[in-house]
Amino acid sequence: MPKVVDPELRRTDIAEAVFRLVAREGVHAASLRRVATEAGLNVGSVRHYFANHEDLLIFAAETMYARVTERVGEHVAAMDAGADKRASVMKMLSEFLPLDDRRRDETTICFAFLAESRLNPELRVLAQKLHRGLRVLVGHILRGARVHDIETNTELVSAMLDGLAFNAVHIAGAPDGERATDVVGKMLDHLVADR
Repeated sequence: MPKVVDPELRRTDIAEAVFRLVAREGVHAASLRRVATEAGLNVGSVRHYFANHEDLLIFAAETMYARVTERVGEHVAAMDAGADKRASVMKMLSEFLPLDDRRRDETTICFAFLAESRLNPELRVLAQKLHRGLRVLVGHILRGARVHDIETNTELVSAMLDGLAFNAVHIAGAPDGERATDVVGKMLDHLVADR
């Protein structure tokens, strides 16, 4: 009897292989052959689920984006259920900082995809989606915190998160997670105090 494979689970397993390769070696390492080897599959199995390399990368990036969005949504639900508002907002914003191994890998992968998007039109569209998505999420968070001038402050907080995250994964001696969280907290306090 042939083995029954859940297609979505297999696609997710393949995306995980992409994540591991990109986190360790960069986007260039995530060839179909290397991804297949990393996933314990043959290339034909990967091609069964993804028409080409770009489809594979886009699916992986969209999977990562969906995971972060889901985690932010969990914090929104907790806040709606009565959790401390400031603590919930900090947890939401902290999802965009490399504060643990999972988020460090996600940040590394995200910046690798963004760098690759400069030369890859398919990834460029996704990079624009990620850029807009971060700003939509930050804007939603700031609206919930009743911050004034949402448009300007969304750009300000998004740029701060981008900079802290980029520096944390690319610059030796950049602020660690605790310091980055402190900076975000001070910015949030400043924005809330100004309303």
